[in-house]
Amino acid sequence: MENFQNSISLSQLQSELQKRLSVPYRWTTRQNDDHDGLTNFIYKSFQYDEVLKMIYQLTDNKKNELFNYAINRWYNFWSAKGCEAIFCNCEGVQAAPNEKDRLKDFCIKGIPFDHKTSVFPKQYGQSYQFAREHPDDLSHWLYCQQSQEMRKHYGNRLFIVLYRHDGEHWKLKCNFSLLRSKIKDYVAHFDAQHLIQHSYIQNSTTYSDIIWVEE
Repeated sequence: MENFQNSISLSQLQSELQKRLSVPYRWTTRQNDDHDGLTNFIYKSFQYDEVLKMIYQLTDNKKNELFNYAINRWYNFWSAKGCEAIFCNCEGVQAAPNEKDRLKDFCIKGIPFDHKTSVFPKQYGQSYQFAREHPDDLSHWLYCQQSQEMRKHYGNRLFIVLYRHDGEHWKLKCNFSLLRSKIKDYVAHFDAQHLIQHSYIQNSTTYSDIIWVEE
């Protein structure tokens, strides 16, 4: 599988992220700048045991809000890095020159995109089947529900939406074999004319799309 950062392979990363599956996935607070500031160490290591040591310096209670926040943020960040590596390994995709550019992770055939992996949201209020048939509606909902703090933006975005029939959607974030298959297929058949268009900024069009990952 692809190598992407300091010779880390996706298989190595998948192995580390899978260790997270033994801990229940709980969010008891929305993402916010204050908690982000306390947990920015999650960027330092993709290794599960290493990040646990860092978290235990804050709290050793696995039911603690800050523990859940940190371990989830680590899991989501490194899953996103793996997905970004898969995209950038596809023909026709160019990585963003500035890896800290929050509006752009890569370009597909010259069109810039940020990407975000999201579990199918319980709060959406519509069925999964409805969402599959109306991706523009779910895409708009996801833009409207994004955090109102530093990560908020209305630039072009590809949403990877995860759905497992047992309800454990979050576990697909470390299934890189499945993610790789879906992303590669999407890029191979990419057609800019089929992108969803939104108008959030005056005199500007936001382009979006959804990559469905189902198990």
